[in-house]
Amino acid sequence: MKKRYAIRIQDRNGFERKVPLGNAAVLGRQNHCDIVLADEMVSRLHLRVESLDGQYWAEDMGSSHGTYLDGVRIKRILWEPAAVLVIADGAYRLTLVPERLQASESNMSAILSTAQQLTGDFDLEHLLQKSIDHLLRLSGQDRGFIMIEAGGNLEVFVQRNIAPGSGDEPYLSMSSVQKVFDTGEPIWISDVSTNEALKAQKSVADLQLMTIFCLPIAVKGKNIGVVYLDSRHITDEILDRNAFEAIVGLCAVAIERTRLAEEGQRNRQLATVGSVASDIAHDFKNVLFLIGGHAELLSNLCSDPETHYHVEQIQASVDRLTALSSEILGIARSNVSEKNSVNLARVLGEEIAKWQIFAKKNKVLIAGNGPDCNVCIDLQRFVSAIDNIFANSIESLVNSKVKGKIEVTWTPSAKGVIIKVADNGKGISKKVINKIFDPFFSHGKAFGTGLGMTAVKRFVEIHNGNIDVDSKVGKGTTITISIPNSDGKLQECPSLNSQESAPSNGKTKK
Repeated sequence: MKKRYAIRIQDRNGFERKVPLGNAAVLGRQNHCDIVLADEMVSRLHLRVESLDGQYWAEDMGSSHGTYLDGVRIKRILWEPAAVLVIADGAYRLTLVPERLQASESNMSAILSTAQQLTGDFDLEHLLQKSIDHLLRLSGQDRGFIMIEAGGNLEVFVQRNIAPGSGDEPYLSMSSVQKVFDTGEPIWISDVSTNEALKAQKSVADLQLMTIFCLPIAVKGKNIGVVYLDSRHITDEILDRNAFEAIVGLCAVAIERTRLAEEGQRNRQLATVGSVASDIAHDFKNVLFLIGGHAELLSNLCSDPETHYHVEQIQASVDRLTALSSEILGIARSNVSEKNSVNLARVLGEEIAKWQIFAKKNKVLIAGNGPDCNVCIDLQRFVSAIDNIFANSIESLVNSKVKGKIEVTWTPSAKGVIIKVADNGKGISKKVINKIFDPFFSHGKAFGTGLGMTAVKRFVEIHNGNIDVDSKVGKGTTITISIPNSDGKLQECPSLNSQESAPSNGKTKK
């Protein structure tokens, strides 16, 4: 059995504690460190300890007050058991203790260190990265993935591969992971060789996995994701299962807290937009109308090409500012909505026809496919949302090396209607995709306002629907909007007469 070690930490006042060691740990004053040493003499990142081939190495991280062994300042040394490291002029004395901690002491120390790790203000991505690193360190596993439910599906938000060649994908069957998410029952296999069903799985055999942990991330009885960990070796467990589940529970609370904080920030931004809009947007649009009118008169009166060029630049700027003020007003209207029953095929057919000319200029084809059906929506908001999505898709296909195509499909169901807009453009990176609905966030556009996708999300929220964005860099993006029936009843959308069907541009079929 692999021998376990802990660090015995004694401060300048003689108080002592023990902390179990995993594969690596950073000690310092910063609260993001694995082991926090609060004395002011300790540097923010003071000392790193890592395990290599069963031995521990200690490396001073350029601290101000140094780390000493037998009175000599160290840089990087092999740390022998019982050897005492003195850091920050005696603020702490550290000893590598080759003894197994009592289970209760080890579990409590790990839980407390988790609570300490996850305090403070993080954005969600940073928090998830910290969480997976901490869970891997405590469990001694090689790979880790945190998957969060988004748009009805589990998506990998962060991943870590410590062992080379262990693969970039969660190689346990997603059906098993989905079952953990759906039922809340964890998978806890400390030795795969004892589980015939898992041994028979090709993915497990290919990766030669020996240990697999998969636990639900739950808040207030609701599962919001899963943690998946595995390794090619049998783990000599430092923590028992109950303690590890408690630690995952702390991660879940921190994740939900951060998500709520981000949502609160977004709502505050929207409130600010609304406040500004109510004060100036209407007057702003009136002034723009006058500027645009005078520019059009100048265009009609002047025949000079150079004057025409400058007039066109004025009109283009007026159009951009008018679009911006309309987007701000649309968001500022909050929950105010005028919903009416409309023929979705006809509306989308008209939208496709409207955008087709602009799309052709950019060598992009827009195609539509779907049946006649009624849907109860705020038509003005819906048209604005589709306009924003089309504009983004066409923008992603400008100067594309492939033949640009945007496919629009709509499918009625017992619960409402599902609309998909798919393009084969440049796609969106995972780092960016989590921010596309944030107000004033614009990426890859010369004149983006950063409010287009915020308006799309607002339309979906007002209609109690869902929106999902699936994108791969270099492959394209698919936006799926689900709009439920307004009365909440499970009924098919009624078919309309043929004379109300969409124009041929929409290429609808019955």
